[in-house]
Amino acid sequence: MLSAGQLLSTLGPDTVELVIREPADPPALDAWGRPAMTERAVTKTGASWQVTGGTEELGGATIATLEARGALPVDADTAALQATAAVRHGGRLFELTTPGVTHYDDFGRASHVRVFGRWAADVSLGEQVIVVPAGRRHDGIVDPDGEPVPLTARAVVPGDARIKFGSAEAALAVDFTVVLDLDAPISDGDWLIVRGRECRALVKRQESQWVERRQLVVLAEFRGGARS
Repeated sequence: MLSAGQLLSTLGPDTVELVIREPADPPALDAWGRPAMTERAVTKTGASWQVTGGTEELGGATIATLEARGALPVDADTAALQATAAVRHGGRLFELTTPGVTHYDDFGRASHVRVFGRWAADVSLGEQVIVVPAGRRHDGIVDPDGEPVPLTARAVVPGDARIKFGSAEAALAVDFTVVLDLDAPISDGDWLIVRGRECRALVKRQESQWVERRQLVVLAEFRGGARS
């Protein structure tokens, strides 16, 4: 049973786990060329955590999101929270979207630390496409195309166009925009068979703070079904 002092200092009934990320010592870079971070988990009780839900579109892939707002007890950990941290609650990891902000009561005493977070997951049904590694050219010789590799795309959106900067003329018109996982085995110039059409691929990496949002966005231009 909580004492009277504990009841007065309790913000809510929730227990959360802070995932605090700090620069590695010695400094290093991760696989994406960003400063590497170390993680430590700290459990906090007597917190308040409120969640609302929604969905959004990202490059044609449907991403389910939960937005959350939390009030955390004030201490050295919570007062120093940065937007690189996260909060785990109910089995979900909410990435903070802002640094923690300390709020004060009418007597000037620190009452709680306010944080906002977001959980995201890819809920696209997916669609099968086929990648055929294009034969590479060297010394005037074109190697045979590679073996077909079936992949499940996060999304396939018919049509797209890229506009030249400062001009209304389309620089590239394509038949499909295909969203693939970041580790999909595809390169610029490979064949991408989408809905029965053999297209050439132009690949762009899309990075994000959230793992679920890292993806390859592939522009697929139909070439009439003829492979060399």
